[in-house]
Amino acid sequence: MPTTTALPGDLLVSRLHVDLLRVSTAACLRG
Repeated sequence: MPTTTALPGDLLVSRLHVDLLRVSTAACLRG
C-alpha cells in the first residue's frame, strides 16, 4: 500500500471520527 493513499485515508478516518463525536455530543445535549 503506497504512502500517498495511506495519508488521505488517515485524514478521512479522523474527519469521520470528529463528525461522529460531534453528532453524539449533540444527541446527548438534546437528551
